[in-house]
Amino acid sequence: MTPNIKLLIVEDARIVARGLEKRLQKMGYTVLDLAVTGEEAIEKAGLLRPDLIFMDINLGDGMDGIEAAQRIRAQFGLPIIFLTAHSDESTLERAKLSEPFGYVIKPYEDRALQTAIEIGLTRHKLETRVRQSEQWLAATLGSIGDGLVAVDSDGRIRMLNATAEKTFGLLNAEAQGLPIQEACLFQDEETGGVLDNPVQKLLSTQVAETRSRIVRVAGRHGQLSTIEYTVSIIWELPDQPSGAVLLFRDISEKRRLERRLREEAETRATLIEDLKRSNQHLQQLNEQKNTLLGMAAHDLRNPLSVILGYSKFLQISQKDALGAQPMRFIQNIERSTRNMLALVDDLLDVSSLEAGQLTLNLSRFDLRELVEQVVRTNRPLADAKNIVLKYRPPDRALMIEADNPKLEQVLTNLVTNAIKYSPPHSQAEVQLERMKSEIMITVKDQGPGIPHLEQAKLFQPFGQTSVKPTAGEKSTGLGLAIARRIVEGHQGKIGLISQPGQGSTFWFELPLPDK
Repeated sequence: MTPNIKLLIVEDARIVARGLEKRLQKMGYTVLDLAVTGEEAIEKAGLLRPDLIFMDINLGDGMDGIEAAQRIRAQFGLPIIFLTAHSDESTLERAKLSEPFGYVIKPYEDRALQTAIEIGLTRHKLETRVRQSEQWLAATLGSIGDGLVAVDSDGRIRMLNATAEKTFGLLNAEAQGLPIQEACLFQDEETGGVLDNPVQKLLSTQVAETRSRIVRVAGRHGQLSTIEYTVSIIWELPDQPSGAVLLFRDISEKRRLERRLREEAETRATLIEDLKRSNQHLQQLNEQKNTLLGMAAHDLRNPLSVILGYSKFLQISQKDALGAQPMRFIQNIERSTRNMLALVDDLLDVSSLEAGQLTLNLSRFDLRELVEQVVRTNRPLADAKNIVLKYRPPDRALMIEADNPKLEQVLTNLVTNAIKYSPPHSQAEVQLERMKSEIMITVKDQGPGIPHLEQAKLFQPFGQTSVKPTAGEKSTGLGLAIARRIVEGHQGKIGLISQPGQGSTFWFELPLPDK
């Protein structure tokens, strides 16, 4: 079971943030809240105190994720994992200044997210323990709780405290009068080479080191400890030392933790590189798939157009010569060919959109007229199923700057879907309204509704659900995927609200143009 780990997500793209929130909740984590700006992130971090924060490096205008992370670390000491689609050296070098606990490269993968969380929390826990240990050692040092060795002017031990006894493996009573070089051996931390005893060196030269040093100490029984020490002379007269004090703290555990953190950092770096390579491979496969779809669809279109043309020609030219049954066969050929051409057109659209080749021809027009045209065009289709297709246009014009044909494609898909999946003698309704900073279009039906677990499939290519059209109409599973790309290309959002037995409401929002 995943422990109750509380997270805060900072991401200016709300759709991305919601998607990440759902994924983390599905993995068993608790998402306390979402923030879209650096300022909001700092405020919520202070109020909510999450266990860990996911921070997008790029937060649009204003404070970016790196600056927000630096302030959060300085004020609250919370662990932060960066979310980024950028891995250039300058960005990463700047991000290091905020001491992040990891990076997750977009697009996200569950394993990468979980690994980043576990490593980040472990590192935070370890750093907290080290920080607490250092604070404790500093406090006890003030009350002579650290290791302390006092020697006379000849370098003979006068006193060991309990910590020094443990480090040297020697009781205070046994150490009395013993030369300090016989009580312990100082070694270089890296090479293990024997060093001059710092207490004797200070007594002989009377030149103190200006900073503490870290060495390895071997006690009487060969036990090794890593210590950080300072040596101070005790002056009897201004020019005559009466002894010296060696004050140290054992940092063996800190060194072990640092080595562990280094190993974890190396592991994390390896994971990031593996994720990069995997992402590149998946991108190559996706590009190959799009190329194959485009080629296949393009090669199919020409022969299908020929079949469609001949079937229409036969129906017109041989209307009187052919009997009823052959004519029905030809009509079935035409209908099937049209369905196949629609599928081919969708495949061409999907391959182009997946390859990032969405081209928008923007113009300024009244959105009311486009919606009314789509409703009027599809009303005969609704009438054929005894479905009432309702639309009441707003009282005033709703001017928008967009690609008229592509928005018509989106709205036509939503309206025809509402008709396909609605039972006879029901109704579907199209609404157009102006919100505060955007325009919203909704299409409601009285169909069977869509199970919650299947809703995520709808806006993916070939994302069909278990719900079937009520009159056996054809569905390729591509229309909503194309609609999503078109809406997002207009900097808009698209979604649905649906429950089994209560119908479905599909909606999309478009930003209002600047006046």
